[in-house]
Amino acid sequence: MPSSSTDLYHEKKRVAATIYNVEYRFYEKLGFTDYAPRIFQSIRELSGIRHDLYEQSFADTLLERASEGKSGMLFYFTTDRRYLVKTMTKTEHKFLLKILPVYHQYIMKQPKSLLCRFLGCHSMQLPVGWNTMFFVVMENVMGGGKVHERYDLKGIVSAAFKKQDCMRQQPLMEARIQLSPAPSIESSPILSRTSSEVHLGRDQELLSRHVALNVNASIRANFSRQIISDCGFLQRLGIMDYSCLLGIRHYSKPLQEVELAGLPRNALVSVDCRSVYYVGFIDILQYYNSGWKCQRAVLSLLMNPTEITALPPAEYALRFLQFIHDHLLNDVYATTPRQSYGSFANCEHE
Repeated sequence: MPSSSTDLYHEKKRVAATIYNVEYRFYEKLGFTDYAPRIFQSIRELSGIRHDLYEQSFADTLLERASEGKSGMLFYFTTDRRYLVKTMTKTEHKFLLKILPVYHQYIMKQPKSLLCRFLGCHSMQLPVGWNTMFFVVMENVMGGGKVHERYDLKGIVSAAFKKQDCMRQQPLMEARIQLSPAPSIESSPILSRTSSEVHLGRDQELLSRHVALNVNASIRANFSRQIISDCGFLQRLGIMDYSCLLGIRHYSKPLQEVELAGLPRNALVSVDCRSVYYVGFIDILQYYNSGWKCQRAVLSLLMNPTEITALPPAEYALRFLQFIHDHLLNDVYATTPRQSYGSFANCEHE
């Protein structure tokens, strides 16, 4: 038993197993390591996840999905699609364990944080000739249910698109999609093994479709405060290149109270209760190191510096926040001017 709470962040549990290789007819040893198990159990409890149900989700074979990002990492869903297992580099693995104490404390203080929930960190020592595989378990931002629209947003908009956008005469309005009657949340079908994923849109697709969060003033204000806090936290840790993952599910009829009560903590409900927005910050393990700095130096010579990903954490957070406020939180009926985050980098965040 570790002697202090600090030791819990460095705790490891190792399990060795021997398997028989049928093809080559010999035994191979595998090693599995569970990092900071009690800390991640605490994060699961803070997220309202029961231990028995969590283990039950991993009872069946995981569903592999091809990577949709440039990292090339592998993704695996549990069959109920509530959790996501993602392979990670050794550098990301070390960085996660390094920031784990402050991440854990932040989640405890900010239970409504939009930061993705890391629920477990593991490694597997493969047979001789193979590298150690590192992977992390995360909560699915979409909550395991079906969505009709998905967007991965970084706040990058080309200058050409901005010029076209300024020439538009009509105000930005949320895209309305005519759908056939959708089932209630309780009876909504879980995406099956054979079902295809909804197309993952990017920043300019969201703008072209005029998508915004059609929520009331109270939700809008709380959401704005939370993203400022979350971005401030990531900035202080020197993190950038993260995304806002947005999933939207539309309903033909307004949701009832019992259905609203069953929504996950990161779900926002539209004013008319006919749309649910699932929001979460993902890919939050990229530290602004020398590699990113070199990339910025090179790309700044070839491209508009405001249109590249490799920005210092303060600049990245500023652009990211401004995009979300100007577009996701764009209220076409608002009488007050849009907020500016020009001084964000110099502010303190609790």
